[in-house]
Amino acid sequence: MTLFIKRYPDGGRAAKARANHRWLTSLNSGVLLPDLVHSGKTALAFTKLDGSTPSADDLVTLAATIGRLQRAAFPALTTARLDRTHSIGTHDIEDFTESRRAALHTAAAAHGTSPQWTDAVLDRAAGMPPAFYKDSNLRNFILTPRGVAIVDFDDLTLAPHGYDLAKLIVSTAMTHGRIEAHAVSAALDAYNTTVGHNACIAMDLTIWAELNWLFTANYLGRNGYRHPWPLIRPWADPLREGIR
Repeated sequence: MTLFIKRYPDGGRAAKARANHRWLTSLNSGVLLPDLVHSGKTALAFTKLDGSTPSADDLVTLAATIGRLQRAAFPALTTARLDRTHSIGTHDIEDFTESRRAALHTAAAAHGTSPQWTDAVLDRAAGMPPAFYKDSNLRNFILTPRGVAIVDFDDLTLAPHGYDLAKLIVSTAMTHGRIEAHAVSAALDAYNTTVGHNACIAMDLTIWAELNWLFTANYLGRNGYRHPWPLIRPWADPLREGIR
């Protein structure tokens, strides 16, 4: 058996990733996850999955995979609020709004976006139906002979529906270049269909994409991110269009 060893700076981070993996596995979503073979104080050993990193051509398949996770998680999140930490029994999932507010202020100021706009977005998000966010960076999916697998369990927070899909779209475009609007629409349709209802509308997806860009902007030029999101958006700039 070949293993992948993930090391953490401290025991708290390792314990959090272990708990996140355990919860995601318990959802029985049908999405493939690597087995956790051994857990040390500051390292976790997973089975190494053979496969390839997806490309922009796999966007619809990946969107459906994310939707499958969200659908499976729904019963555990029915009483959650996006502005409060939520207990799922085994551990707590951090809120969406307050855990991001200060970092968004800093990122907005650095990249020419109004912190007041990010505040307005977070305040509006607080009342939305709950879903969760696990880093859906393109590189955290593997195409295996048994289907799409997800990896990296370091962070898990509450989030509105579609926020995870927006991260996938932004990370894919920043890696491979502009994604055509029809491809984004197809991915959103696949996501909503798999979740089981119209979980995310197109306007909200554009807004979640801007938040994800602010969090990813500093990685431009590293980790395969070659294209700045403001130059390759598949839609108009939501700030210039006055979308709130």
